[in-house]
Order: sequence, then structure tokens, then C-alpha cells
Amino acid sequence: MIERLAMLLLIAALLSLGWHGLRWRSLRLARAAPLPPEAVQALAGANTAILYFWTASCAQCRSLQTPALRQLERELHPAVAVVPIDAAARSELSARFGIITVPATVIIDQGGVRSVNLGYTSAAVLREQLNRATPTQL
Repeated sequence: MIERLAMLLLIAALLSLGWHGLRWRSLRLARAAPLPPEAVQALAGANTAILYFWTASCAQCRSLQTPALRQLERELHPAVAVVPIDAAARSELSARFGIITVPATVIIDQGGVRSVNLGYTSAAVLREQLNRATPTQL
């Protein structure tokens, strides 16, 4: 019994390390990637931009992530701009930012990439990341 519990804990730890390793890799790749023209244009009119990677077949994108981003954009406009990017149509851009799943969000400002989120990220978490990315509270 104890051996089985130890094995389960080991598997959980390895899965956790793998997930955090993927997130770290995505952030490292994103910081090295040049910003796409849409992001540069969005940053011309806003302090911060959220690159939102989605696909047409992504149910979480439609039902969860898009409404969360619309809420943030309504509340924080014009300080924050949301730039939707079809990850399937722009696979080279997705690869440059280390996007391996959708939905995914990348928070950028004039200083570059601040956060990379793989999978659904709530409006509350995004707001917290935005507050860390900008010198003044949103």
C-alpha cells in the first residue's frame, strides 16, 4: 500500500515538473521572439497588450477565454489591448512564442514579454499579471 502511494506521489511530481518545464520553455522562447506587427501596432495605442492565441475548434476559447478577455478589455480600455491570433493560421508565430496549446495568452508591454499562460486563464489572474507588468495599477 505504501509503495503504491509513493509511486503515485512520484508520478504526480514528475507530471508537475513536466508542466512547469513547458511553461518555463514557453516564457523563455517568448522573451526571445520578436513582436508581431499586430502587437507593435496595439502597443502604439495602449500601455500593455495581450496576445490571445486561439483556434476555431477550441471550445474553451469560445466559452471561457474570449469572454474573460472581453471583460478585461471593457474594464481596462484603452490601457490594455487584446490582439487575437489564430494559432492554426499563424503556426510560425505560435511556435516562436512556444504556444503548444490553446487558449494561450501572452502579456507584453514596451519592455517585451511579461507573462505566458498556456491553457485557460481567468480574468482575475490576467489582471494580477497585468498589474505586475505595468508600473501603475490598472
